[in-house]
Amino acid sequence: MTRTIRLYTGWILFTYVFMHLGNHMIGLWSLKAMDEARYWIQLIWSNELGRLVLSLTMLIHGGLAFYALYQRRRFSNMRANEWLQLIFGLSIPPLLILHYIGTLIIEQFYDVNPNYAWMLLIYWKGDIPTGVRQLAVLVIAWTHGCLGIYFWLRLKKSWPKLRGYVLAIALLWPTLALLGIWDASKQVLVLFEDSNWLREILTLTKQPTGSDYAYLAKWEYGFLIGYAILLVLTLVLRQLRPVWEARNGSIKITYDSGREVKAAPGVSLLEISHRFLQPHASVCGGRGRCSTCRVRINKGIENLPPPSVAEQKILNKIDAEKDIRLACQCKPFAGEYSISCLLPADTDNENLHERNSLHQGQEQEITVLFADLRGFTKLSESKLPYDVVFVLNRFFAMMGTAVEKNGGHLDKFIGDGVMALFGVNGQSRQCARSAMKAANDMVDGIHALNKSLEGDLEHELQIGIGLHSGHAIIGDMGYGNATQLTAIGDTVNTASRLEGLTKDLEADLVISQDVLTVAEIEELNIPIQETAIRGRKGRLCIHVLRRKQDFDTLLQAIKQKPKLTEQQQ
Repeated sequence: MTRTIRLYTGWILFTYVFMHLGNHMIGLWSLKAMDEARYWIQLIWSNELGRLVLSLTMLIHGGLAFYALYQRRRFSNMRANEWLQLIFGLSIPPLLILHYIGTLIIEQFYDVNPNYAWMLLIYWKGDIPTGVRQLAVLVIAWTHGCLGIYFWLRLKKSWPKLRGYVLAIALLWPTLALLGIWDASKQVLVLFEDSNWLREILTLTKQPTGSDYAYLAKWEYGFLIGYAILLVLTLVLRQLRPVWEARNGSIKITYDSGREVKAAPGVSLLEISHRFLQPHASVCGGRGRCSTCRVRINKGIENLPPPSVAEQKILNKIDAEKDIRLACQCKPFAGEYSISCLLPADTDNENLHERNSLHQGQEQEITVLFADLRGFTKLSESKLPYDVVFVLNRFFAMMGTAVEKNGGHLDKFIGDGVMALFGVNGQSRQCARSAMKAANDMVDGIHALNKSLEGDLEHELQIGIGLHSGHAIIGDMGYGNATQLTAIGDTVNTASRLEGLTKDLEADLVISQDVLTVAEIEELNIPIQETAIRGRKGRLCIHVLRRKQDFDTLLQAIKQKPKLTEQQQ
């Protein structure tokens, strides 16, 4: 809830900064245009309601920032952009207070009518350090807001498409605002030479007296002292908190690697991992906006507090099981727990949206394709290493293109072969048909490759492909950087055995009848036969494709729409 409030208050403040910079930008046209635009902006922010909303928003957003600072357990795991956002955020209030006093407060209580000409005169002729400070806080506030938007947007699926536009606005908007101030300042410095104009500006703005400025300076000084005390107090309380928490017992965490750690209650599972330097993924930095830190609770789940509304929302999005929790949101009570991290520690936001419950491991119906290059061993013995790599990479490129073109998942290259999965994201009927199209494209591709390498090969390259549909277990498997989405089970083994049969049957493609059943192809004018599959009980019905006419028949069957059942009708 606190993060949601901080997000909304941040958006309000960012909108104010955005409009403020837009007002500065108009200085590229004229000084008069800046004041005219300022009038309309003041209608929003300088009325009683606008001042109240802006002031409360500043207090709430600032207060929540101090609370977040108090809640943070460690600073060593912060990224550079997080440090920048923190430092800039803490520096905004002391830098901005003079401007806040000099505009909203002085206008409200001293009947002053400030305009751009008056403010720019103060900055460039009266108090240059203040002018520099205002330019600095302008850039700092904008950067702080942009970092907040980045941390929020980078977890959205639309972020890769929006990234370029957001970066362009983030750079152009303050640049144009600074150029607007620069042009307006040049106009003011020219007008400053006219004593009549200067007298008119001073009369129009109703400047406060020297004693008024001294009184306002005391307010500024008092605010800075209070702000410094509040910051120091927050840091002191943050150091004392572990002592208070230790009185409430201890938490014992056992990771799936066997490592055991102990901590005091009141901290999240993610904070415990970070404190003890246990590798743990967390793209959003523990803000509860992603699911990369999720863990499986192997022991002690009955002692955990129930998920909050925000945590449950994320868990529902990824269709998580009951024993899955977000480590950044789950704060265990005293007791013993055993947990397993479900994502690699190096997971980042580039592959965040691809990782869902599928990657945790689940069983579903897919079509598996195995393909192998025939006779390549003899070819490699008669060729130079460079030639072998060249030919093999041409072959792999053709195979990969055929798989990706038809919506398959390129699982892995195995020697001079490939394994591909179709249907990992559902729609098994359509994916079975796509797998058959991919197989046809591979056969066409090997013919094209032979033609292009006709003068370099003693014998034509041949390919053997096996296709089978059925249920398989899919999930992220492996270790470290070698972890990837793959499938295991009888379906995978059978597809591999069918690919092996192509050599004995002198065929390009062997398809099991199960593939046609899943694809809802009722009839294929290619003879059906039965064969025994090593490691599998019973015999399997298959179709063997050797000639171009066989592939033409296959493509024709794929193009035909399946007949609707009575229930579908």
